[in-house]
Amino acid sequence: MKVRDRRALVDLLAHRRKVLAQLQAVSGINPENAAKAIQEELAVIEAALEELKPPPGSLELAPQIRTVA
Repeated sequence: MKVRDRRALVDLLAHRRKVLAQLQAVSGINPENAAKAIQEELAVIEAALEELKPPPGSLELAPQIRTVA
C-alpha cells in the first residue's frame, strides 16, 4: 500500500467497521457479499497500519485506534 497516512488509515478503518455494523443490522436483505468485501477491506487496512508501526524501541507513540460499533 502506498498510503503512509496513519490517521487516514485509522479513520478509514473506523468508517468501514461502522458500515459493516450497519450493514449487518439491516433486515430484509442478504448483506453477505457486501459484508465479505468490507471484511476484506478491513484486513488490508489493518495490514497497512501494522506496516506503519514504529520499530521496537523507537520513541514514536502510535495513535489510539477507536473501535466504532
